[in-house]
Amino acid sequence: METPHETVWLGVRGWHRPRTRWLVLTGLVVAVAAAVLAAVLWLDSYSPLRFDGGVSYGGNVGDLPTARVMPGLGKDVIYVSMNEPGYVAFGFDVANTGRVPVTVAGDTGEPGPLRLSGMGRNSERDAPGARVYPDIVPFAAVEIAPGDKRYLSFRVQIDKPCAANYAPGSMMGIDTVGLRYRYVGVFERDVRVEMPFLVGIVCGDLPKPYPAS
Repeated sequence: METPHETVWLGVRGWHRPRTRWLVLTGLVVAVAAAVLAAVLWLDSYSPLRFDGGVSYGGNVGDLPTARVMPGLGKDVIYVSMNEPGYVAFGFDVANTGRVPVTVAGDTGEPGPLRLSGMGRNSERDAPGARVYPDIVPFAAVEIAPGDKRYLSFRVQIDKPCAANYAPGSMMGIDTVGLRYRYVGVFERDVRVEMPFLVGIVCGDLPKPYPAS
């Protein structure tokens, strides 16, 4: 009489063990999937590039007339004349404030006269000494290590006189630059990095520099 009871008991025990293992495995799969999704979302939004000092601007680079106005409150303004064809270059340090290396691949190719054109020969870490105007070489894709920075040079290129397309006194203001970068081998993003000054590209007379030099 004991045999049927034992058979049912064994059947119940044999039912609960696989079910428990299945629940545990399902929980592990869900936890791993959630962790992977969180990591992918974090990597997809990874944006560590920031302005980090080292400002220089035209005046010594290029042939377009410029005027720098330093109001004391808010950003300085670098006014650039687009009355005639020519160019002017300026730059600043861009730092990788994140935890993984970032490769700056170039600018974002947006319409307009501003382009990423050059970079400092050395990173901040490898530079032989502090320089106001770093040695500039043509831009090529460059890796910036975590905590490191690189001087990037930008060029405003005017190809024809502005009078045909703009009214006298017209101004185009630029205070960010678009950069394209890669990281972890598979992710690529575009980001706008805020510049330390405003570039005002003017059709007509430039304001007088302030303070007067």
